[in-house]
Amino acid sequence: MRGRSLMFFALGALLAAGGLYVTAVGNLILFSPNTPIKSSEVNANFSTLKAGIEALETGKQNRVTATCGEGSSIRAIYADGTVVCEPDDAGSGGSTYSADGSSLELSGSTFSIKNGGVTLNKLSAIGAADNRVLKVSSGNLTWGEDGLSLPYNGSVPSASPPPWGLRLTTNGAAKDAFRADVYGSGDKGFSAVAYRNDAIAVYAGNSEPGGTALAIYGRIKTYPTATDNRSPAFIHTTTSAASTSCMDHPFLNNEPNAIVLVTFRSGPSTGTLSIPVGVYYSTAVNRWCLISPSATTNIPSGTQFNILVINP
Repeated sequence: MRGRSLMFFALGALLAAGGLYVTAVGNLILFSPNTPIKSSEVNANFSTLKAGIEALETGKQNRVTATCGEGSSIRAIYADGTVVCEPDDAGSGGSTYSADGSSLELSGSTFSIKNGGVTLNKLSAIGAADNRVLKVSSGNLTWGEDGLSLPYNGSVPSASPPPWGLRLTTNGAAKDAFRADVYGSGDKGFSAVAYRNDAIAVYAGNSEPGGTALAIYGRIKTYPTATDNRSPAFIHTTTSAASTSCMDHPFLNNEPNAIVLVTFRSGPSTGTLSIPVGVYYSTAVNRWCLISPSATTNIPSGTQFNILVINP
């Protein structure tokens, strides 16, 4: 009897240590001291314990040993310890991101800035003001004046259309596409220099028949150079008394189609010229020459003429 009591005491302690309480496995038959134990009652207790243990075994969660690879996370865990994985849809560290719809767009896992999504308060406000624009200066983004910074030096690529570096257009009456106000002594409102014989420093045209290409109010001033006279207006002085006097000028030499306008300036003694003078192109010397009415009438030496050359 004592042996059986010890056996059931040990079984009860084992069940208690394993967390199996009587209330969890059903009602057990209790035995009192000095009371005979029937085999049917012992078997009934074992049957109750067996049913309770089987019920606990059926609903238990096995230890989870499965893992998910990089870029994936656990979606579900089964009772047998296996797992279901899915691709990560959140940022590193468990952070989540979403687009606000007004400035950012999210397509899949890629963010992009919407057109117009960057506003002034998202940019550096230092130097920002009306009529100022963002410019790159020394690799940095800065605010600058809305226009060309002076002095400005640029060039037009030879193989890149359009064929102009600056084009100004007006669409109203009496509008100036370009205006220069000059107040300093000796200053020039516009300066253009050509460095080729076949180049044009200033070009003005009017596509309408009879239209005006160039209108000037004020006098016209020419600038002869110190080494050679490259002005279209100059003074020619005869060096000897002869019926002809040829002119040496870069705008006349080898230019048979030039237009030459001549007026008398002054004579050597009387200050007048009593004979008419004409001009012709000499193919013998490839120059334009002044000529008197006859070979026996000479143009006095030292006579001066005003010459204006137009090269068509």
